[in-house]
Amino acid sequence: MLNDSKVVGEIIREKREEKKLTQKDLAEQLSITYQAVSKWEKGECYPDLGQIVALSEVFGVSIDSILKVNKSEDPKKTDFEVYEVIQSDLLSIALRDVNIPYNGRIIISIFNNSSTNLRLSPKMFMLFADDKIAVKPAQSDVIRYNSNTDDDELVGTKLKHEIPDFIPPKKEAQATLHFNNPVMPSGENYTYLTFYPCITPAETNLRFVIPNIFFNGLEKPNLSSHNGPSEISKALDFYLAKGNVKSVMDLTFSKTCQTNWIDTSSETIIQTSVMGNIIRY
Repeated sequence: MLNDSKVVGEIIREKREEKKLTQKDLAEQLSITYQAVSKWEKGECYPDLGQIVALSEVFGVSIDSILKVNKSEDPKKTDFEVYEVIQSDLLSIALRDVNIPYNGRIIISIFNNSSTNLRLSPKMFMLFADDKIAVKPAQSDVIRYNSNTDDDELVGTKLKHEIPDFIPPKKEAQATLHFNNPVMPSGENYTYLTFYPCITPAETNLRFVIPNIFFNGLEKPNLSSHNGPSEISKALDFYLAKGNVKSVMDLTFSKTCQTNWIDTSSETIIQTSVMGNIIRY
């Protein structure tokens, strides 16, 4: 559940004071006026999504700690698996594919459940690595022909996101989001990503959690000798949620399984899932 503006304002004030910052100090770091900070802390308005990201970086906390109530006090589901669908009265959002190591691409489908146009903006989509590092959207150069010099010149940059400006009522559209490849300084991948499709205020705190087992694509779990029962279970959950018994069977009886590529406990989980699925179907 999203905190109301007064609670968010109180959190901002507490975090600011913990950092021993005045309202003016914080405003300068965010390139805004101190009056805006004052309005937040009084609960008169929310920071926008870009400002929330900036606040999380200044305070060294996750955006959840600013926006959301304590999970123990919030029974509403906020974290969604890759095979689940975020649904509300206004829209439905589903992950269609993920490709992180090569081009930082996330593809989603959005269905407009409402009776009016659903407007979209690139700023509505946020990605975090291990829920603490903001992953920046990828940008491309904007080239324009200069008739004075008879040559092309760089005039700026734009986000690579491919999204429609709006979705008509009762219609579905696809959006392709491009992000910079999130790699730790050591060169290893992060363990998971959290993707926030913040299309309306009601969905601001809802997110997809993407384990690194799916970084190479939802249909191709990135299994390795490092994967234990938990990671294997996530891959199985995806296949079983789609009702794809064949894929589970392929995963179970692949040559890699026969050469002890997957440890015994993981193989037990696979066999149990397959047998349970065969019984059901």
